[in-house]
Amino acid sequence: MSSVSNSQQLVVLVSGGGPVGSTFALVLATMMRSHAKIYIYEGRWFVDQDDRTKWQGEGQGRIRRDQVVTLQDHVIHQMPTFIQKGLFSNLNERVWPTSRNIPIREVEDRLLALLEPFVESGQIELVPENLNERTDRLVNGYFHEKSTAVTSTIYKSLEAFRAHRAQCADDFGTKICGT
Repeated sequence: MSSVSNSQQLVVLVSGGGPVGSTFALVLATMMRSHAKIYIYEGRWFVDQDDRTKWQGEGQGRIRRDQVVTLQDHVIHQMPTFIQKGLFSNLNERVWPTSRNIPIREVEDRLLALLEPFVESGQIELVPENLNERTDRLVNGYFHEKSTAVTSTIYKSLEAFRAHRAQCADDFGTKICGT
C-alpha cells in the first residue's frame, strides 16, 4: 500500500460491516488497490484478546442472526470470483435449481474473513463502533494519516451532508430527511 502517498488516497468511510458494507468494501478495495483507504464502522464488532475483530455473540451479550438468505445464481455470478468462492466454499444448499441458501451469520463471518488480507495490508481498517455524525473521524478529521487534504475533504463532505439534509428538510419535511 505504500506506493501511493496518504494525501493521494481516496478515503472511504463505510457505515456497517454487514453483507452489503463488507461486499462494497471488498469490491472497492480490489478495484482501487492502494489508491483508497477504507474504514468500515460496525457497532456489532469487538476486538478479542488476540487483537482480531470479530462479530459479537453470546459471550458479549448479543444474539447473532440465524435467518437464512436465498441468493439467486444470477446475483451470485455478478460478485467477484474470490467473493463467490469465499461465501460458498463447503456450502451448496440449493432450494431451487437457480438459487442457494446461506445463513446470514455465515455470510457475515465469511465476508469478515475475506476482509483480513486487506486489513493486514493496511488498505482497510475495521472500526468496532457505529458511524454517526459525532464520530471522531468526521468531527475532528482524525485519521492515522496526517493529511490536511483528508481532513479538508472530510469537513467538506460533512458540511455538504448537513447542507443536503437541511435542504431536504426544507423541501420534504423533517420526517423524510431524518433531521
